[in-house]
Amino acid sequence: MAGSGSPCRHDLRYRETGTDDWAVVGAWASGTLASSITGLEPNTSYQVQVLARNGEGNGGWSGTGSGTTGSEL
Repeated sequence: MAGSGSPCRHDLRYRETGTDDWAVVGAWASGTLASSITGLEPNTSYQVQVLARNGEGNGGWSGTGSGTTGSEL
């Protein structure tokens, strides 16, 4: 992240595993420990990344996390 300021906002993006296009879910304030992604398909693998922002700039996207939805959402 640019500079040394603490993050004040995070962005979240996700995509279906094996695809190229990321969908940005939105931003939330630092200190929030959870976010939700709606509209996912059952029995589907997804990848997620987060990005931190502060007054000095943006960090890079995080490493990729992954998970698979269950048969009932």
